[in-house]
Amino acid sequence: MRFHGEGTKRLHHPVLGAMELEYSGFAVDGRPDLGKIVYNPVDPDMADRIRAILGLVSKQPAGVLYLASDVQQDPDGEMRRTDEMQNKVHA
Repeated sequence: MRFHGEGTKRLHHPVLGAMELEYSGFAVDGRPDLGKIVYNPVDPDMADRIRAILGLVSKQPAGVLYLASDVQQDPDGEMRRTDEMQNKVHA
């Protein structure tokens, strides 16, 4: 595998909002059809935001997925499923 390029990508995620990720791209010698790109958060805050949303997904039973519209940030800055936030308000 040989190094192919690096830089920063700015993306907009429907739940996390603006995201900035560093990337490094690699090509496989002798296989121009194969490559790999590795993305890393640019700072600890971005890493924490990503971990928060991944934590919601990892807590779900196998086979249960939530759409971005099913997740919101609560007033404390925590990422929560929309139904959890409604239950919190009505509790």
